Amino acid sequence: MALNLTLNQQEELEKVVLKAYDLNGLERMLRLKLGFKLGEEMNTNRGLKYVVSDLVQKAVDDGWIEKLIIAAKEGAPQNLPLQEFVSTLNIKPVEKLPKENIVTGEQGNRLEKAVRKRAPLIPFAAFTSKLSAIGSRICRIEIPKGTAQGTGWLVGPDLIMTAYHVIEKVVKEVDGLADADIVCRFDYLSATINQHALPGRICKVAVQYLVDYSPYSRADLEATNDEPGPEELDYALIRLHEAVGNDLLDGDIRRGFIEVPENPPVMTENDFVIIPQHPDGRMLELALGEILKYNKIANRVQYDANTEPGSSGSPCFTINLVPFGLHHASGPANNLAYNQGVPLRSIIKLLKKRNISPFWT
Repeated sequence: MALNLTLNQQEELEKVVLKAYDLNGLERMLRLKLGFKLGEEMNTNRGLKYVVSDLVQKAVDDGWIEKLIIAAKEGAPQNLPLQEFVSTLNIKPVEKLPKENIVTGEQGNRLEKAVRKRAPLIPFAAFTSKLSAIGSRICRIEIPKGTAQGTGWLVGPDLIMTAYHVIEKVVKEVDGLADADIVCRFDYLSATINQHALPGRICKVAVQYLVDYSPYSRADLEATNDEPGPEELDYALIRLHEAVGNDLLDGDIRRGFIEVPENPPVMTENDFVIIPQHPDGRMLELALGEILKYNKIANRVQYDANTEPGSSGSPCFTINLVPFGLHHASGPANNLAYNQGVPLRSIIKLLKKRNISPFWT
């Protein structure tokens, strides 16, 4: 259940945050802990008092006020007024438990309580129905037909999003590849029928297929201190030859597309991640994991959900099945034990800057 603050509590929160942070400290805390870029999300020239007030109200309106409070508390551990205020709200960060422990007896009760802190209970029928609909909107991207390269997902009736590096060879015309070689295979939900035939609904791309793209960064390839630039987000928007989203499926249900909110969810450490994908080109599979952290400029988010080659371009969802990111790669070195995605907040900001017709709601 979302935290509900009284008006007095909201005003008190603003006061203690003002005492705990200057503008630079507030910006840094939000970026590293929540992936929220203060200067891009709101006007920071109005003065710190108004910035904090707007920030708290936005967190309340968008449903992440508890995350903001916990992040502020952890970011200023020596600030007693802030620590004391948070203690009055009786909220705590998620307890990180060892993944391999099997707990029995009295300790089992503690495990049960910790699990209840990690995620809400979700109505089973609503969750599975929504997940099934999402599955029909995800495709295996093949270049050429039959050769899996990555995963894509409908963000409009005839528009898919994927990682740029999935189609890079086509864009650069490597090995004679062209747009006609791109095939999107939807409804690949079961094992292959035989070695010569794959199930699913296939679709080609439009003649003018590349709506927009952003390349990946050298920092995605090598473990250095460099950070990806603001226009190195490794995404591609691709126009399809047909409006696959208008297909009527079993029961005369329209396929539809995955709705992307203009303000995607704010994610923080230990939040659940759900990634439907075509790992290694296999039928659609599901990976679960947790958020680990953001990079220094918050245009990459790290998590421990499992992925494989072929997973690039998959959507990343919250536990409530709201998209927040685009999966694009593993850590840039073999000894870095995480996978990472690009926050949709960063992608949407760049698309707006480029005046791309909005598909978000």
